[in-house]
Amino acid sequence: MASSSGNVIVPSRSVLEAVGDKRYENWRVCLESYFRSQHLWELLVNGLPESSSESAASLNAAALHAIQISCGSDLLYQIRGITSAKEAWDTLAHMDRTNRPKGG
Repeated sequence: MASSSGNVIVPSRSVLEAVGDKRYENWRVCLESYFRSQHLWELLVNGLPESSSESAASLNAAALHAIQISCGSDLLYQIRGITSAKEAWDTLAHMDRTNRPKGG
C-alpha cells in the first residue's frame, strides 16, 4: 500500500521486517497473504513460465522486491544475487529448515 503526498509516492512496508531466528513462520504467513492479495502467489509456487513476457518479468521483480525489503541485512546478503522471486523464497525457506533446532 502506498500513500501519496502531491506527486511523491511513499511506499509503506508490506510485511514485518523479518526472517531470521524464530520469526520465519510469521514472516512467511504475512508475505504469502501479501503475495496472494497482489496476485503474485502462483509466481512463487511455479516460478516464471518458460516463455516469460515482460509483464511476468515485472511481476517477478515486484515479488522479489517485497522479499528483499522484508529481510534483515544478514539475510539480504544471502539472497542479493538472486534474480528469481521463487528462488529467493525457496532459499529462505531452506535456510529456515536447516537452522531449526532438532525436534523443533
